[in-house]
Amino acid sequence: RIVREFPAQVILMGGPSDQEDAQMVARRTTVAMLGKNLFDLTGKFPDLRTFMAMASECALFVGNDSGPGHIAAALGVPFVCTFSGTNHPAEWGPRGERVVLIRKKIDCEGCGLTLCDHHSCMAGLDADPVYQAVKKCVLA
Repeated sequence: RIVREFPAQVILMGGPSDQEDAQMVARRTTVAMLGKNLFDLTGKFPDLRTFMAMASECALFVGNDSGPGHIAAALGVPFVCTFSGTNHPAEWGPRGERVVLIRKKIDCEGCGLTLCDHHSCMAGLDADPVYQAVKKCVLA
């Protein structure tokens, strides 16, 4: 939806273990857009410095609550962050004036579990709030 509706170049970033997920995203994006507006660079950064150089050039970083997102936020890059319910964002969330947290509040919020049998805080997260946050950041 982002690739289709904005004149943006989208770069999929991650480590080698993220390549299968990135390929799924690429498959769900029309073939005509792949290589024109969508670039899969998962597993292609040789070190953290290279990632940081690429992230610092981004107009917007969209991702989950993870090291790369925290790095992007620390670099001052606007960050739309999908945040799990296992932790409290005030304690563990990325910092910065340009960070937008997207999360689904659930009964077991703050459980602190690393393994969960339902992970409904993320599975129940709708894509529309993420898109709306991206839209707001892009048009700001």
